[in-house]
Amino acid sequence: MHKQLQAAKVVGELAFPDSMADSLKGTDFTHNEANWRRRSQEMLEYYQALPAAGFVIVPLNTRHAEPELEYALRDGGVRVLITDRDPGGLADCVERVISLPDEYESLIAQSNNDVALGKDIGENDLAGLFYTGGTTGASKGVMLSHRNLLANTFHTLGFLQPRRDSAYLVMAPLFHAAGSTGVLASVWTGGTQVVVPAFTPGEVLDLIEREKITDTLGVPTMIAAVTD
Repeated sequence: MHKQLQAAKVVGELAFPDSMADSLKGTDFTHNEANWRRRSQEMLEYYQALPAAGFVIVPLNTRHAEPELEYALRDGGVRVLITDRDPGGLADCVERVISLPDEYESLIAQSNNDVALGKDIGENDLAGLFYTGGTTGASKGVMLSHRNLLANTFHTLGFLQPRRDSAYLVMAPLFHAAGSTGVLASVWTGGTQVVVPAFTPGEVLDLIEREKITDTLGVPTMIAAVTD
């Protein structure tokens, strides 16, 4: 199963629910994907909507074990966890858990959609805290500003040169810049995004043919699996 998004539609749906914004203003957000299956359109929505509403996102690495996830939550001062699975002990690390998809969709349905995105937000304000793989000790929280994310997007626009009729296959991890920069570039130009919840080489090849995919980005192991 995959989900297809027209970027113009995504942009139109990014008004962040005022009911949630009023209760959580000033908090940090994090999303914990249960596994590869949950690369999802919801994450594309709030990856853009939350920073635009003045929140800070903290995407969690889906390959991290619970102690590593707990460290990121506590070290980053995260207060709200958005997740598609039972958070288990991670619930004790935050003030609130928002479950996907039911609670998330319910909050959006209750919204008046009157939150002004981008208001009183500077280019050097913090947009996200991204934790590294921790190969030399505990993961380090890398602070990326709105300017940093836009710079990554401009670089992608420069070499990828997507168009409005482009179809971008979202298959790289969305907790990593590799997965998100192409997404932002696709939204910028109004292209179509096809989200693959779980990476399997056969499905990816089928989608490339069926959806007439023009662009994608994958880590080396993904590319090797597809070409084998």
